[in-house]
Amino acid sequence: MSIFWESLDYAALVTSPINFNIVDPLMQRWYAKIWNGEMSVEEALAGADVELQAEMDKLKG
Repeated sequence: MSIFWESLDYAALVTSPINFNIVDPLMQRWYAKIWNGEMSVEEALAGADVELQAEMDKLKG
């Protein structure tokens, strides 16, 4: 993969957020609720927003 990314003049590698290992599974869980038809997009995004905001607030403290 490094050969591909290094060949792109306009792309730059960036580090993942410090809490990526928490945020990614959190979002995947809420996306799954949408894909499985358990919740509407609006409902799932509202729930994800609450959890995501709590995780991001932890970085401030």
